[in-house]
Amino acid sequence: MRSRRLFLSVAIATVLLLQVVPLMAQGDAMCLMCHADTVMMSRSANPSRMLVTGEVVGGSIHGQQGVECLSCHAGLEIPHQESPPAVDCAACHVNPGRLYRMSFHGRNAPSAEGSIATCHDCHGGHNVLPASDPESMLGSNNIVGTCGQCHANVTPNFARYVVHIGRSNPAKEPITYWAFWGIGIVILLFFLIVTMHTGLWLWRLLRSPSHRVRFSNTAGQQAFRRFSFSERMQHLTMIVCFFLLAITGVALRFSDAGWAIVVFGLLGGLANAAWLHKVVAVVYIVVLFLHVAGLVRRKRSSGRSWIAFLTGPNSMLFNRVDLGELRDSLAWFLGRRERPMYGRFTYWEKFEYLAVIVGGVSMGMTGLVLSFPTFFAAHVPGWIVNVAGIVHSQEALLAIGLLFTVHLFNTQLRPGKFPADPVMMTGSHPVDELKFERPREYEKLVAQDTLSEFLVEPSSEVWEATMRIITGILVLAGLIFVGLMFLAMVT
Repeated sequence: MRSRRLFLSVAIATVLLLQVVPLMAQGDAMCLMCHADTVMMSRSANPSRMLVTGEVVGGSIHGQQGVECLSCHAGLEIPHQESPPAVDCAACHVNPGRLYRMSFHGRNAPSAEGSIATCHDCHGGHNVLPASDPESMLGSNNIVGTCGQCHANVTPNFARYVVHIGRSNPAKEPITYWAFWGIGIVILLFFLIVTMHTGLWLWRLLRSPSHRVRFSNTAGQQAFRRFSFSERMQHLTMIVCFFLLAITGVALRFSDAGWAIVVFGLLGGLANAAWLHKVVAVVYIVVLFLHVAGLVRRKRSSGRSWIAFLTGPNSMLFNRVDLGELRDSLAWFLGRRERPMYGRFTYWEKFEYLAVIVGGVSMGMTGLVLSFPTFFAAHVPGWIVNVAGIVHSQEALLAIGLLFTVHLFNTQLRPGKFPADPVMMTGSHPVDELKFERPREYEKLVAQDTLSEFLVEPSSEVWEATMRIITGILVLAGLIFVGLMFLAMVT
């Protein structure tokens, strides 16, 4: 009797011990006792994923290399919870994990509420095989079906999209490598040139008090109308669109940043942010088309040819005069000559104007490809979508950086304008400011006796002060945002 009790005690203790001993000591066999049982796994929450046979594990690339269950599912005990913690593939696959986090899937995963593909969705859970294996989920016979688990109407071209887009191996990924670094270097040089121009200008203004004059309306004197109501409304719409596109676009690009997660929370999720980004982009493009339509009407009413209209003195396109003003401005910055006699539109304003037009078209085209990747991939290779993503992302960062630094300096922050110039809100400024800022334009209007056609009643002090405050708030918000963007880039 005593020996029977001892045997039962030892048996019970052994069973209890097995309940708490980590699975690592038991090897894969202990896991397969349950997970290879078809009946038992049919009762689980996800039978297709939980049912694992020894043949599947042994035949996988992990099994062939001696990787056991607990190498991935570390720390589990018997019995483990119905849904164990997610496996971190990047713990072993460090570089692919880094590239995944930089990919479309990886950038959106933190805030996508489980709707974005992770490693096992594409590579398989327990049946991971090399892409060269015909049975692999990424094999040439299966990759279309793998992508089709999430994407509709997938074609072989679409499946050529590079998910783990590399930027360090030109031999392995030449297209994405040269697209990323080529565009990146061009943008960097471009940004350095325009910021050097801004720095020289600031240096000259700080050394020349007479060139940083601040003007204000004088009682009893008329003001000069610089912008029409239509032009101001177009500009205001562009400001709102650009802010929304920048906030949602950068949040989608750096979706794991703390402030981006806050943005997603305010908008009701990542999907809503992406939807808002696309809707605002359509509005932005519509405004560009309306602007072009306005130019066509003005050309027709002028009675001039397109060449004369586009190259005339009031055109927003570059001409020889602008090249001369650029040369003279650089000489002025360096103290080698007097300030140039600027006209209605300066060369830096024309540069910014063309940047908006060309950038809007480029961003619109690449955004269209990114919005309908399966449609475009039905006609072009999938790597075109990769290049579109690189161009869209790089150009967006350039546009945001230029607008919230160079453009704000040119229009709002330079000495004489700081802290805000409300002319795009009020539409007018003092005549004395026209004489000082654009003397060639003033002299032309006086010589043609047409200055009076542009004279209007000045804005009230209250209205102008209100517009300065609103403009200042927008400027401050832009500077804070670009700071958050650069913080997300470096972290």
